[in-house]
Amino acid sequence: METKRCLRFSLKSIRKDVKTMLEPNRIYSARQLAKVLHISTRKIYYMVHQGKIPYVRITPASHIQFPGWQIRQWLDTKMEGGSTI
Repeated sequence: METKRCLRFSLKSIRKDVKTMLEPNRIYSARQLAKVLHISTRKIYYMVHQGKIPYVRITPASHIQFPGWQIRQWLDTKMEGGSTI
């Protein structure tokens, strides 16, 4: 339980700066997104595997990428619902 509270708290604190750090017209790699959200790259891939974060692949063999506008919408829904990452 304590871990969930910490994740929720950190998500709320980065939301204030997300609009300046996360550009809607940019495509992010897992590493870049992890840096912006202040979580590990491993956690990003875990959330992809669990279907908890929006992502795209241009081709089946390409790297996973994260459109900034989708991540902003995803963060907004997480903030409204009060759920954790």
